[in-house]
Amino acid sequence: MASVSLKRPRQFLFHLLYWQQFEELICSLGLRLFGSGLTSFKAGRDGGRDARFEGTPSKWPSESEQEHGKYVLQSKHTSKEGACCSDSDFKTTMKDEGKKIKKLVAAKDISHYVVFTNRTKSASEDLTFRTDFQKIKGLSRAWLVGKEHLHTLLNDHIDLWQRYEEEVANPVRFNREDLIKVIRSFSEFIQRDPHRPRIDSLRHLNLKQKNDLNNITPEYFAERWCARSRFARVLMARSPVDFCRV
Repeated sequence: MASVSLKRPRQFLFHLLYWQQFEELICSLGLRLFGSGLTSFKAGRDGGRDARFEGTPSKWPSESEQEHGKYVLQSKHTSKEGACCSDSDFKTTMKDEGKKIKKLVAAKDISHYVVFTNRTKSASEDLTFRTDFQKIKGLSRAWLVGKEHLHTLLNDHIDLWQRYEEEVANPVRFNREDLIKVIRSFSEFIQRDPHRPRIDSLRHLNLKQKNDLNNITPEYFAERWCARSRFARVLMARSPVDFCRV
């Protein structure tokens, strides 16, 4: 009698990552697929590049179809659950990226282009992407790696996802950049009147506004937060706007 596996399929909750974490994940995966020559760029005006590789990849797009070239890798993260590549905002973003890629091609800084996203991708959307970018003269190939393909890749490199798995499961998460903004805001606030801070000027948000700002759905809040202590619920409901991202 054949055995039936009741093990729950691993869930990759990419939308719960911060965009910085998703970028780090893609760069780590890129090192495995392309090789140690992959160079990542810090966030900023990098001309449309998250990472760059020049040479022959070790495993991309497979272990038998590698092509020598100048590769540019980009990560496109969304915190919207269920987002897809046919969404208008993504189409607009990729149209803008196309202009940057043309400049890189003109400067002979790219021959192959790879975009990783946590959006779902249909066959027609993949064809549209490849058709649009292969119209750029001088660009050899272009790939759009959607959520489904990312699942397959990470199942082969599960240790990369495990770095973020515990943090994603924890609803109390702090973004370093947001904490810096909060500290600076309070510092500036207190400096204006060091003897008597005007705490009454801090505006409070109701629970719905706070959840909207943090992209927390009612279902997620009910599952994660309402099962927590009364202290957690009070913190969410009564914290001032300065803590809206915390």
